[in-house]
Amino acid sequence: MLIPVVAAFILLAADPVAYMGREVRVVDPGTGGTVGSYPNGEARVCVKGQPDNYCYTAPKGFGGSPNLSVIELRKGESALFFETASGGVSGFSLHFALLEFCDPQSPGCGRDRFDNLLPYELRVSNLSQHAWWNLPAISDSKVFLTADYVWGPREAHYSDHRFIVSVYVRRPNDTGQFDYWLVDRFMTVRYYRYGNDGELDDVLGAEKPEVLARLRRVKASWTGQTKPAAPK
Repeated sequence: MLIPVVAAFILLAADPVAYMGREVRVVDPGTGGTVGSYPNGEARVCVKGQPDNYCYTAPKGFGGSPNLSVIELRKGESALFFETASGGVSGFSLHFALLEFCDPQSPGCGRDRFDNLLPYELRVSNLSQHAWWNLPAISDSKVFLTADYVWGPREAHYSDHRFIVSVYVRRPNDTGQFDYWLVDRFMTVRYYRYGNDGELDDVLGAEKPEVLARLRRVKASWTGQTKPAAPK
């Protein structure tokens, strides 16, 4: 008897994560089953027992290797850090989201709906690094950083490259909500490389003095409140 092959098209739910008393899980769309194949849909982050339209859904084409973790932004406040990839072999993109439950007082917010505190369009290549830093002199919430390669002349995909460092800090928008905004970006002077083990040099660690010096100048230009309200 012929058994249809359907495993590649089944929506897979990863192990749940406990967040603010709820059970949250990633729904993995699966792939075509070959190396480098594209995901069958977009990965989602859902609260158990809530309808699908309450889920956070990644941008179109991002559903590979989804991962969800809890990160402490500051004392008394945590959020869900979500990562997922596009399709590809040696080159693909990564999407990041930082999810909190929306304010029940906000229009259109229902219980267990998510707000993404990072820019929705934030994505980097697989030849990149990212990190969360505690920088209390800049923000009482952790600072998010990425370093993504720049393809220069006479360079191959895994050659030595210079990198673009981007820094995201939590700041208020026009409505007083605190999201993460791009506050600084620069290209490294130094070239960084991948070792024989496939590991990239510590770009962000090496560039930390430059990052801090630039952020001090950036913060000096800010006016008004720069701290979120105290967690309830």
